Amino acid sequence: MATTRTPAPEIPIRVVVERPVPGVLLRVRRGASELVEPTSSSTSEVVFDFTVRVGPARASGALNLLGPFTQIRGSSAGRRRREAM
Repeated sequence: MATTRTPAPEIPIRVVVERPVPGVLLRVRRGASELVEPTSSSTSEVVFDFTVRVGPARASGALNLLGPFTQIRGSSAGRRRREAM
């Protein structure tokens, strides 16, 4: 009997930069090199909206966020990045 894999829950994230520095372009990094433009921007705020997936808890019990908008550091980063895709 085949096991059906349950998709990882997704969390919507909104990042709001209040009072951005005039003349400075803000972007969010997606993956290794893509820069994503804001959802909206004005002289008073810049807004980015994206989603991340929730993976199994880390050994420490910490939340484990996955996907192209998450950044992984450490010696096993390459393996974990491939698993997150």
